[in-house]
Amino acid sequence: MLNRINFKKETAGGLVVNNQNELLLIFRKSLWDLPKGKLDLQETHECAALREVAEETGVVKNKLKLIKPLISTKYSSKKKNKKIIKTAKWFLMYYDNNDLTLIPDHEESITDAKWVSISELTPFLKSSRNYVCDVVSSFLDKN
Repeated sequence: MLNRINFKKETAGGLVVNNQNELLLIFRKSLWDLPKGKLDLQETHECAALREVAEETGVVKNKLKLIKPLISTKYSSKKKNKKIIKTAKWFLMYYDNNDLTLIPDHEESITDAKWVSISELTPFLKSSRNYVCDVVSSFLDKN
């Protein structure tokens, strides 16, 4: 019975737009995703989101600006036969840098990171994690 106990984790991530109106996507475990991760001890959701985006994609952290909160999504994962329920708080961010070089964090199973024009998003969204469409829609609906 103990093996099936659910754990809850808080995570934070970012939907990043650059000056060419492109969105930042990562490719992790065969699906397109958005950079996100768990909060460190005493860390706010905003700080965690900024840190995770920089760590997972190689963008320059001090060129990343948090614009506003978007939505929260729920998802789950399994670790050692235990279901972990995760809530991700998503933030809209702007990347103010002309150097758009990305460095995917291979230690986090990220094999690619890329800037994608909003007009070319559809094929990426079709092969993305479920919540990615929700986060992108929340951004597009408000703009």
